[in-house]
Amino acid sequence: MDIWAYGLDQFGLMEMKSIVNNTGGILAMHEEFDHFIFKSSFEKFYSADEDGLFSFPIATQLTIRVPKELRINGILGTCKSLKDNALKTASDMEIGEGATNSWYLGGIGTTNALCLIVSVSDTSSSDHK
Repeated sequence: MDIWAYGLDQFGLMEMKSIVNNTGGILAMHEEFDHFIFKSSFEKFYSADEDGLFSFPIATQLTIRVPKELRINGILGTCKSLKDNALKTASDMEIGEGATNSWYLGGIGTTNALCLIVSVSDTSSSDHK
C-alpha cells in the first residue's frame, strides 16, 4: 500500500506505517502538495522507463507448489502470509511468514528478493505406495 499524505495535524500516519511496511509500499507526507520534494518524489515514483512501462512495484499474490516430500516453512522478505494451506504443504514449524503456500506481495519490483524456506517432510513408509 502506498500512502501519499497531506497533513497539517496528526492523523495516524505512524499507526499506518506497519501497513506500508508489510505490503512493500511507500509512504510520503508533507504539509504542502506543491512542495518541490513532494512533487519530485511523486513524479519520480510514477515515471515511465524508455519502453513506457512504470517502474513502481506491482501488487501480486504468490502461490508455491512443492512435491509431497517437501514442506514449506515460510518465506523471508516483504510479504504477508495469506494463511491458506489448501494444498497441505505448510510445515508446522513456521519461519518468517509461514503456515501457508500463498503470500501477498504488496509490491514486487526488480530490486525485491524473497527467501523460501522448505524442509523434508516426515512421511512414513506407508505413505509411499
